[in-house]
Order: sequence, then C-alpha cells, then structure tokens
Amino acid sequence: MRLTTLFTLPRVLRHSDAIGAGLPPDEAVVLDAPDPSLRVALAAAAAGDHAPAAELLALTREHAQWERRDTCVTRLARASLHHPGWLDSWLEESPEDPDAVLVKADQYICQAWQIRTGARAKHVEADQFRAFHAVLRDSVPVISAAAELNPDDPVPWRVALTQARGIQAPRDVFDSYLAEANARDPHHEGCHVQALQYLCDKWYGSHEEMFAFAERAAGQAPPGSRLHALPLQAVVEYLIADEEADGPDHTARAEAAVTRAQALSDSYAPGDREAAGFRNHLALVLWSMNRYEEALTAFRSIGVHATTFPWTYFGEPRAEFLEARSDTRVELAMKVPFFRPSPSPPPPARPNGSASWHHGRSPSPPPAPPRWRRPP
Repeated sequence: MRLTTLFTLPRVLRHSDAIGAGLPPDEAVVLDAPDPSLRVALAAAAAGDHAPAAELLALTREHAQWERRDTCVTRLARASLHHPGWLDSWLEESPEDPDAVLVKADQYICQAWQIRTGARAKHVEADQFRAFHAVLRDSVPVISAAAELNPDDPVPWRVALTQARGIQAPRDVFDSYLAEANARDPHHEGCHVQALQYLCDKWYGSHEEMFAFAERAAGQAPPGSRLHALPLQAVVEYLIADEEADGPDHTARAEAAVTRAQALSDSYAPGDREAAGFRNHLALVLWSMNRYEEALTAFRSIGVHATTFPWTYFGEPRAEFLEARSDTRVELAMKVPFFRPSPSPPPPARPNGSASWHHGRSPSPPPAPPRWRRPP
C-alpha cells in the first residue's frame, strides 16, 4: 500500500459518506431507463404484442416529436433483435406502416453493429466486416421506404447517416443525407450525433472537423436544445483518441464545451431523464479533467439515470459509471483534513430557465491545461 494511501485512508472513511450525501445508492442506479410508455411498449414487445409500440410511435409521428421518436425507435429496434416475432407480425399486418418500417430499418443498423461490435477496426475480424457490410447493404431499400412513407420525418435520415458511416460512403453522400435531415429538423440531436461520428478522427474526419461541426451546431441551436452539449461529445471523442495521435491541443475548446454543457444542465431539473445523456458525458469529462467538485455536481444532477454512452467506451457502462462516481467521492474526501467537519451537502438544485448561453464565444483558457485522466 502506498504511504499516501495510509495517510489519506482515515479521511476517506470519515468524510466520503458526507461528501456523497444526495447521491442515490449504487443499487438504485439504472442504465438507460425508459420512460413509462416506452417501458410498456418494450414489455409488450417482449411478450409478442406490437400494439403498444405501434400506438407509441404513431403518437410521436402525429405530434412531430422527432427526438422522442428517435429514442423509441432505437430501443424498439434493439429489442426486436432478441424478440423478433412482434415486429414480423406487425409488418405482415401493415407492410406500409411508416412506424413499423422505420423500426425494421433501424433493426438492420443495430444488427450490423452487433456483428461488428464497437471495437476499433484493427480488432474486427475480416468475416465480421463482410457480414457487417452485407447487413448494411440489405438495409438500403428499407431505409428508403421509411423515408418515403413519412417524408417529414428526420429519423430515417439519422438511420441513413449511421448506415453511411458503416458502409464507408463518400463525403458527398454523407453531405446529402445530412442536408436531408436538416431540411426536416435543423436541430435534431440524433442526426447531429451521427454526423459528428462520421466527422471524428477515428472514422473519416479529424479532431478539427469534428469540433468545428459541433461548435457550429451548438452556436445555431435554440436555448435549451441538447445540441448545446454536442461539443462535449466531441470532447469525449478527443479524450478517447489514441494518445500517440499528433495534432493541435484542443484544451481550450474542451473548457468551452464544459462551460456550455454546465449552463445547459442548469436549465434542466435534477434527475431529468431527458438530460441524462449529456450529463453523463459531462460527469465523465469533468472526472477525467480532475475537476472533482464539479464532477460530483454532475453526478448529483444525473441521479439514478446512468447511460450506456459514453461509459461503454471503457467497459461495462454501469460499472464504469459507479466506479467514476465512487472515485470522485474518494478524491474529494482525501482533500478534507481528518479533524475538520465533513462538508454539508448542497441545497437541492433547481433548473435555471435563464441559463447563460455562450453562442460562438469561448471562455478564456485556464492558466494551466487540465490534467487529462484517460479511463483504463
């Protein structure tokens, strides 16, 4: 055991519980918890009944709830890989239902990535790549049908953008798909996330392209839009890039992205499921930058809602989330002298509807760059 650990262990034992006050216990944390109506649809689908899924997606289409629709389609598509009968019967009953066809289109994408896995290309076997590309090619007519059956819907174009990335589509194809998505919803989060993936260094772009795209989208987004946190997703991609990669330092951009995401988080209620995605990114980035007090604030705002991304980049996502949260408490406890009273928990946070937005303006970089800590 290190000598520093021997000196600080009593502090951790004395103060960590108080520092962690307000955090839900580990056993309460859930991964990608669906809202009640989606939970009902998923449970019914597992039992072979497509009616609740059809009702749910019809409502999202009729009310143009594109972000919610995107989330529901993806979860239902993943569920259909394990319980395909309900989707097959839905399509047999209504072969031109735009909702059923859209789930089928996304099912192809989920199946393809299940074959490929999320590993870097150098770790994917040749036969995996052949099967991956075959499934993606088979998806083309179904994606086209989904887009034609509901012409106002941006979600088929999110599916198309994901397919384009996997199939190694050239830039002009990617640009045309993104233009189609933007014509339907210029601030659709799912389409922008997929575009950012295409433009990141590990796929077909660069750190510079990725950050520029994310910052431009955030600068054009309306107040409250989750696109204000898109630069934060770029920070995560920058963080996980190969350490030996050369290029300019993007620390100042990372600081600006964190500031913007914190302002966005302040505009949502604590524990809001809709904010869970970007808040999990925020907690990871702050923890990686050793900004533990701010990371603890982010973990408190998350509540029980852990998300697969970005934690899945480093291992089993729920376990990685809990480990980073625990480490944050330990790091803060080690800084409190043993005989000093334990810190009091902050008062419950409230959403700030007048959050400050930094459109196109980055705060001055800190006197010294943060010490990046890359998860193992």
